[in-house]
Amino acid sequence: MHLADPPIRRAIEPALSGYRIMYHRAEPNRCPGCGNSNWHIGRISAQCAFCDLSLPLAEAAAPGDLMARLGL
Repeated sequence: MHLADPPIRRAIEPALSGYRIMYHRAEPNRCPGCGNSNWHIGRISAQCAFCDLSLPLAEAAAPGDLMARLGL
């Protein structure tokens, strides 16, 4: 009896994984969970003040880009 080859595991490629909702500081942001626009903003995420849904900050997703924009 011949055993099938195990499936090939590949690294996760974020650019190919689909749409990702993020909080953008320079734009109006509506919560995808409840539709409100009040946020508690931290260093790497923003949390909806009404339903506690958390979104990653777009700036935190690419720290090199943020450093370049800040001139650091």
